[in-house]
Amino acid sequence: MLEHLEYLLDGDTRSRWRILTTSALAVAAIGAALEITGLPVRNAQIVATSVGIGVFLAQVLEYCLRRKRREAGRRPWQERAMSLIPRRVATAAIAAGVILSWILPRDGKRMPRSSTEVFGCHRVAPPLSPEHAQTIAYSLHAATLGQVVLSPETLRKVRDAIRASAIQNPVSTSLPQAATALVRYAREGPVPTIRAMGKHAQAEAQAALDAGGRMMPDQITAIPRGFNLAKVKEALPFFTKAIELTDGDTRLLARAYYYRATAENLLGAHKEALDDIRTAEKLGALDLAELFPAEAGALLGLGQAEDLPLAVDLLTFALQLPPPEQTAPDPRDEGLYRIGVSQMRAEAYKRLARFEEAIKDYRTALGFLPSPSTGAAVIYLYKGLILTCLESGSLETGSLDKALAVSQEFVQRTNGYPLASDTLNLLLVYRSIGPYEKGWPDPERLIAAINGLWRKEGFRS
Repeated sequence: MLEHLEYLLDGDTRSRWRILTTSALAVAAIGAALEITGLPVRNAQIVATSVGIGVFLAQVLEYCLRRKRREAGRRPWQERAMSLIPRRVATAAIAAGVILSWILPRDGKRMPRSSTEVFGCHRVAPPLSPEHAQTIAYSLHAATLGQVVLSPETLRKVRDAIRASAIQNPVSTSLPQAATALVRYAREGPVPTIRAMGKHAQAEAQAALDAGGRMMPDQITAIPRGFNLAKVKEALPFFTKAIELTDGDTRLLARAYYYRATAENLLGAHKEALDDIRTAEKLGALDLAELFPAEAGALLGLGQAEDLPLAVDLLTFALQLPPPEQTAPDPRDEGLYRIGVSQMRAEAYKRLARFEEAIKDYRTALGFLPSPSTGAAVIYLYKGLILTCLESGSLETGSLDKALAVSQEFVQRTNGYPLASDTLNLLLVYRSIGPYEKGWPDPERLIAAINGLWRKEGFRS
């Protein structure tokens, strides 16, 4: 064998270059193919190099065995029989076998322990490094394509590691890739259940969930007076019924808790909403695009100052994620998701007295809406923007002028909508009589007057 190898290295230049060229082409082709599938560059290089080495060794072994057969005096008919399987075909078959064993779906089988540990979430403390976040993203991407069933414990570890890292570094560029891959797995991958449900019970639970969902408000087309809270109250028992019926399908149960939390947030039951979100997380809910805004909304509703920074971090990260599943097919509803998250973060910034950031978020949310528009979203956004301008400083330092400029824009954007005109007139009157009234530098009187005007017109504060 060594003699044949020495001849290959010293004498047989043609065969040597053929082997090297074939190996190099295999490395290049496999590396390019894996990068197209979304594998990080470094991982693609490692896999392609490993396959290239295998192709190289297979060709060298085939060359040495072929020379050995020739020296042993193989008969002509035997040589012809061996030539029926060309060397390149054999080499390609070996390479294809290695590649297919790496990427073929596993037909719903559980990922083995060694593959599961590629996540490393039980060994790596947050924040996750960019390399580790990319590894998690690729692993989840592969599990989704191959329909690999990951255990609920593994998925919870991944979600909790991403969550903790996002809170520490909400503007990370690599963490959203891992979170997006987790969201995609939650929507498209197989999810095991604790105990199989009967078809009738599952159908009843899904029907109750759908019935409640139809009663929830469509925020982007809602009448200007906002949400119909009576309908939300009617929806709440349907979600509770779904929770009671869903005793085995953890995915359906988690969604029922999420929907009930959304309704409770709209009804002002923020403590109950936070409890339901935490329950959904314990059940293995994975869609952070749903969980983060719902949790942040509950924290904002509870109004504890120490929770506001956490709400800002959750919403900042949520803005980098794809919208929830029920809004994803409609670009118009995707804009609604961005509007809602930006509006909540603006409110959190305002309570933290970070007024410039709040104004920027209100402007960002308004940018998703058509002009002219008199829908609920644009009206509430302008109200928040006007109040933020007033709260950003004393009236003597120009906050009233800022609010007046926004009010004039409000009137133009809504084609003279009555409430917009009334708000502008109130600001103009206050500016004209304010200097002669006690408490002129304090904007609280004007803010109370604006809220009173809105309540009089039937809008919630």
